[in-house]
Amino acid sequence: ELEDIEERLREESHELVEMVSRLQDENRKLSSSLAKTEGNHIHSNGATPEIDLKVVTRLQEVIEAQREQLHKTENECHLKATELDNLKSQLEKVNHVNRELRRRQRTNATQMRSLIDERAELQAALQEETRAVTILRQRLGLAQKENEDLASSSTDSLDLTNKLVFDRDDPNRPRFTMTELKEILYERNELKARVSDLEDELEMYRPKDERQDAADDDDDDDDEEPPVQGPMPYEPDDAPWKRGESGIRKFFGFLNTITNRFISDVEDKLLGGVQEGQKTF
Repeated sequence: ELEDIEERLREESHELVEMVSRLQDENRKLSSSLAKTEGNHIHSNGATPEIDLKVVTRLQEVIEAQREQLHKTENECHLKATELDNLKSQLEKVNHVNRELRRRQRTNATQMRSLIDERAELQAALQEETRAVTILRQRLGLAQKENEDLASSSTDSLDLTNKLVFDRDDPNRPRFTMTELKEILYERNELKARVSDLEDELEMYRPKDERQDAADDDDDDDDEEPPVQGPMPYEPDDAPWKRGESGIRKFFGFLNTITNRFISDVEDKLLGGVQEGQKTF
C-alpha cells in the first residue's frame, strides 16, 4: 500500500511539474505576443488607444491569474514533496520493521527446525528406552518364574533325613541346644558353689552355742544313743535352745530356702528339656 501511495504521489508531482512548465511557456508566449502587439499598434497608428488598453488590461489580468495559479501549483508541489518525504521516511521505517520481522521469522524458523529435530531425537530415545524396559520386564518375569520353579522343586525334593521337625505351636517342643544346656549346667554349678559359700558364711555368723548344738545334734544323730531313763533335769529359762530365732537367722534361712527351691526348679527344667531332646533325636 505504501508503495502504491508513493507511486501516485510521484505521478501527481510529475503532472504538476509539467503543468508549471506549460504555464510558464504560455506566460512567455503571452508576454512576447503582448510586446509584439504593443509595438505594432504604436508603429501603425494611435487611433484606437482605448481598445489597446483593454486588450493590455485583459492580458495583464490573465497573466496575474496564471501567476496566482502558478503560485498555488508551486505551493501544492511543495506540500506534495513534503508529504512525499514524510511518506518516504515512514516507508523506510516500515521497511526496517519488515526486515526485522523477517529476521525474527528466520530465527524462529531455525529454532523451530532445531526443536523439531530435538523432538524427533527424544522420541527415538524414548522408544529405545521403552523397548529396553519391555525387554527387562520380560527378563524379570522369566527370572521370577525360574526362581519360583527352583523354589518349588527345592521344596518338593527337600531331604528330611536326620532332620528335626517339630511344631512351633507345641508347648512341649525342645527349646535348648546342647551348647545352651551346657551353659545352663555351668551356671547351675556356679549357683551351687555360691550357695555353699553363703552357707559357710552364714555358719560363721551363727553364735558358738548354736554351732555347738548343731554339732552335738549331728553327733547324737550319728551315735543314735538310747533315750535317758528317769526324770529330766531342770532347764533354766535363759537356755540357748529356748531363745527365739533372731532376724539374721530368719533372713538367711529364708534365703537358703529360696535358693534351694530355685536350684530344684532349674534342675527339673533342664532334665525335662534333655529328655525331650533325646526323645526327638
